[in-house]
Order: sequence, then C-alpha cells, then structure tokens
Amino acid sequence: MTAIQHEPAIQQEPATKPPLGVARKTPMQWFTNGCVRYVERLMPDPYLFAVILTLLVVALIFFLVPDATAGGIVDSWYEGVWGKNNIFTFAMQMVLILVSGYTLAEAPAIKRASDGWQASLATRCKEPCSASPLPPSHLSSTGAWDSLPAP
Repeated sequence: MTAIQHEPAIQQEPATKPPLGVARKTPMQWFTNGCVRYVERLMPDPYLFAVILTLLVVALIFFLVPDATAGGIVDSWYEGVWGKNNIFTFAMQMVLILVSGYTLAEAPAIKRASDGWQASLATRCKEPCSASPLPPSHLSSTGAWDSLPAP
C-alpha cells in the first residue's frame, strides 16, 4: 500500500525579512494599530451618541420627575438651546477662544519671536517622554509640538 501525499489546503509563503532600513513593528505599535482599526470600524458616529443620550435623558425625566409632560420637556430643551440663557453663548465663547488662540499661534510675528526659545526647548528633548515635564501652555499655544524631534 502506498501513501498518498496531499498538498496542504493553505499554502504558506516563506517568512521574509523586512527590507533594509524598515524597522519591525514593536508590540506597542501592533497594539496601537489594532486599537485604531477597531475604533475606525466599530465606533459609532458622535451624532449617534448625542441622539442616544438625548433619548436617555428624556426617559430619565419621565421616570424621575413627577408630572413631567412631553410638551414640558420639549419646551425646556428649546429654552436651553435657544432661550435667554442658552448654551450657544458658552459655545461661541469657546469657539472664539479656539479660533483666536490658533490665529495668534500661527501669526508670522509670533512664530518669529518664539522660534529661538522654542528651538532651545525642543533640542533638550531626546525622546517624547522627556517632553512631558515641559509646560503644556507654552507648547500648545505656540505650536512647539511641531518642533519636537521625531522618536
């Protein structure tokens, strides 16, 4: 009786080494890439979170507030968004802070003035972890994160 040799169902390619100059991925990079793929594929849209939280709050109001009516909830929600003391006042203040801070940080005069101390600050950092004690307000307000050396 002769033994019949079967080829494996899945052909395996021989292991190849990465090309010269290309570093192998570290376990942390594998973990990070896996997390990014998971979030990009499975994380819902932020709008969906807003709708779900709105419905959750409406359900809690009906459950916890005595004599709550649908009309009262809609009126309260409308007053919170569009009424006299609305959330848009706060939202516009935050937008103004962000836009004016970004504009100031990107202004050529501010960039020229801060280039000297930014460079001296950034050259002291030999790796990303050594940048953590630096004052975040200076780094974020002047765009010094772009000046930090790559790991």
